Amino acid sequence: MFVAAACALAAYKLRRPVRTYVNRKTNMILAGGRHLMKINYTIGFKSKGKVVALHLDVLINAGMSIDVSPIIKFWCLVI
Repeated sequence: MFVAAACALAAYKLRRPVRTYVNRKTNMILAGGRHLMKINYTIGFKSKGKVVALHLDVLINAGMSIDVSPIIKFWCLVI
């Protein structure tokens, strides 16, 4: 049974919100693995080491459907 379905059933029966926590291995099985990415970057520095420019090319293998890939790409750039 999918975790989301189990949570929905538990919330329905208990008439309150429920939350589940799974370990990394289970999460990877449920989520279908990680998104393959290729990231190329160029960084510009001042003579004292201060970063003044950053150019990123991020390619993400989303497969045949977009699903949550744009969100994953956003978070990989923000974090």
